Amino acid sequence: MQADQSRRVAELDDENGAMSNYAIAFDVGGTFVKSAVLDPEGQVIPSTITSFPANAKASKAEILTQLMDMIRLQSEQIPVADGQLAGIGYAFPGPFDYERGICYVKEADKYESLYGVNVKDELLNRIKASSLKQRLAEGFGIVFENDAALFALGEYNAGQAASYKRSICMTLGTGTGSAFLEQGRLVKEGEGVPPNGWLYSLPFRDSITDDYISRRGILRLASEEGLPREWDVKEIADAALRGQSPAIRVFDLFGQELAELLMPFIRSFHADAVVIGGQIAKSHLLFEKKLRDGIAGTNAQLVFSKDTSVSTYTGIYPLLNEMWNRAGGASA
Repeated sequence: MQADQSRRVAELDDENGAMSNYAIAFDVGGTFVKSAVLDPEGQVIPSTITSFPANAKASKAEILTQLMDMIRLQSEQIPVADGQLAGIGYAFPGPFDYERGICYVKEADKYESLYGVNVKDELLNRIKASSLKQRLAEGFGIVFENDAALFALGEYNAGQAASYKRSICMTLGTGTGSAFLEQGRLVKEGEGVPPNGWLYSLPFRDSITDDYISRRGILRLASEEGLPREWDVKEIADAALRGQSPAIRVFDLFGQELAELLMPFIRSFHADAVVIGGQIAKSHLLFEKKLRDGIAGTNAQLVFSKDTSVSTYTGIYPLLNEMWNRAGGASA
């Protein structure tokens, strides 16, 4: 699939007589915003992979200014002097109107100041009023999609989900991202699938999933275990790796809770794999055993992403390609 899209882009560029159109991909999280420049065939240029602090609790003006600064900095990494910017793709957490580019995130401890803001229009206006306007290719545009959905597509096209027919893909970080895949296609409704494939807002224990399977869920467990309140997930993980029993229990309990959440969906969706990425997944060795034990009664394989952001970038490219095709053939 990815190879076919890349070939189509190359054909279009040959027709246009140039191979100098590039794109920028952003993976927007609650802690970091990660980014890379994509070459004319949709491949990540490794030297351009960059991470920015998310500043996700800032004001609307501050966040939009920072997003614009990121675009400007990444455009400077386009490796050829006459390279044009053909598009920008964002993996953005929901709720979000991805078609129109409007943020509806609330009560999620991130990006709440953007509630109701048309992020696409705000950024387009800033770009077109800046010096970047001179560098835009014909058909330039900005696209958005759910971060977990793009992660899932990327994992199927070039990652850990490629070998499986039906997968539940999750990103674990400041919130719970999820997507359901059947043979490489997103499944957003039907048997065993929550609306849109989203688990984050479903009732779970005394609240909703997002309050448990997330950074704040781990911090809640840490507080219950008497660990220092100033510790974040990294400090708790470091303590667990040093053998501190309360920190070990935090991740044991987290793994059990994650298994409890997943079991009904593994069974009802008949999933043969659970693919997990995200910032918290970097500490998967600390909760993997309890999670495996918890889903042991199913046939689902448990696999962890090698690089969540690279998978997400890979998932962004088909979305950009679709936009270019709708625009009449302009492409990166």
